[in-house]
Amino acid sequence: MSAINRDAKTMTNIAIFFLIIAIIGFWPNYFGPLFTGTLTPSSVWMHPHVITSLFWLGLFLAQPALIRARSYLWHKRMGYAAVLLFIANTGTGFMLQVDLLPVNSEDFNSIAAFTSRFISGLGIYIPAFVFALIYRKKIDIHLRLMYLATMSLMPSPFGRILIEYIGLDPTI
Repeated sequence: MSAINRDAKTMTNIAIFFLIIAIIGFWPNYFGPLFTGTLTPSSVWMHPHVITSLFWLGLFLAQPALIRARSYLWHKRMGYAAVLLFIANTGTGFMLQVDLLPVNSEDFNSIAAFTSRFISGLGIYIPAFVFALIYRKKIDIHLRLMYLATMSLMPSPFGRILIEYIGLDPTI
């Protein structure tokens, strides 16, 4: 097995893991209520952001699968779509976070959560994706930058798992 195929197989497995983590993490507060008809979105940006995030994770899964199948033309075409998806996901995520900011300036937890998501999420996601575009012809660098971009989106679902299933107190 070539290094490219081995890396693509690893990325496929990681993408499946990320998708499962996102669904499990957001099940109690989003997917579960959505499927039971009891979801009341806390922002008009909720559904668009979930849709773009799921498409992003789906793209992250599809791209290495296309490499493994030697469908380089489709990988490239989906890469063009990834630029639009990146813009949509970044925009909806930012607007969702702004929309959820507290109206009370003393709500430190919400302000701290926004700041950490903004810095750790978008502060890594945006440059990693931009550099992945710049280095798209250097496969090993491109792959690792796309992994970094996607990994930067995972603190929210991982954090929700800690809060919803492990019982971590989000106010500490």
